[in-house]
Amino acid sequence: MSVTLKKELLTIALVCGVGGFGPQVGAQSVPARNQSDIRVVSPLVGTSAAKSEKLRDRVAAAMQADPYLFDRHIEVEVVENVIVLRGFVLSAWDLQEAIRVARKVAGNTQVVDELSIKEGGR
Repeated sequence: MSVTLKKELLTIALVCGVGGFGPQVGAQSVPARNQSDIRVVSPLVGTSAAKSEKLRDRVAAAMQADPYLFDRHIEVEVVENVIVLRGFVLSAWDLQEAIRVARKVAGNTQVVDELSIKEGGR
């Protein structure tokens, strides 16, 4: 699946309100998203927003390139300079691999796991 197609599907999922599935496993706290956050963040066209988008794209591309990780249901966001992984994976191993890949790309940037495990389903 191409990166462009992934972005389009991710955008559709976000617009339609598709979010976390099942219980969260090993979740960490992340700033809550609300309508005021959207108004504050969306006008930002400066360097910070561009860096966040590049970081998000690099993490998503690294996950897609990993030959052992099934990343179809993983959404990568950058919220307040923190990488947030949302969605679900199919095993505990996939969860750990997604976090490992994100941390490797992120460098010093914090990675927050909001993934859940949905065993046996695609």
